[in-house]
Amino acid sequence: MKAPNLFVEEEHPVLYSEWVSGKPLAVWNNQVSLVKRQRILTDLAEFLLQIWTVHVPPDFATEKSRPYSVWLTESLDRGLRRTLSGTARWGNAIDYLIMRSMIPDYAADLDKYSGFGFTHGDLHAHNIMRSDDFHLTGVIDWDWMSVAPLPAIIHHPWFIADIPGWNNQGVAEDIAKEHAAETAKEAEGEAADTETLKPDHEKVQIPKVRPDNLNSQKLSVKLAQLST
Repeated sequence: MKAPNLFVEEEHPVLYSEWVSGKPLAVWNNQVSLVKRQRILTDLAEFLLQIWTVHVPPDFATEKSRPYSVWLTESLDRGLRRTLSGTARWGNAIDYLIMRSMIPDYAADLDKYSGFGFTHGDLHAHNIMRSDDFHLTGVIDWDWMSVAPLPAIIHHPWFIADIPGWNNQGVAEDIAKEHAAETAKEAEGEAADTETLKPDHEKVQIPKVRPDNLNSQKLSVKLAQLST
């Protein structure tokens, strides 16, 4: 797995991380050629499949019986409490309450997936290291790594689709606002098995990744579709 090794010295309370070569991906979208985007997405698909399928020791998954909807509700409630107490760094109470009201419909088909897995927790473009020819050299900043239900961890990294609220470097503010408005308008239509998003004025169809539909080739194709 393309993750740095960690080293601990008993004499000093310091955690050392192995050096990862390359530079942060940082800028995504059409500023990077199609060939290079597809190249790093192929490597990223292999990395994601590796971390999603790592065996979780029983001691790490202490609440295995919780369905995804319960886990998601508790996660949103933690954010809501931070917002109400004034300790949150982002988000607002109204947004959390709206998302909470959507859980019964959103999670209805996902509670049947009972497994747990590891998630990086902060997989944005600056934590993805790449070579000059855009091969994945490693993933850094594992501070937010955790164990969660499979539906919570198996999904496309948000930075790929430029979803509203996730402002990537190199995306102008007016484009982000236009994208958010168009996505909200599309959300009013009838739900389908694909999500229509519009990064950089190019519409793409993004198939959902499901826990029962995982293999390296399929995942690579799904991610590569985001670059065409």
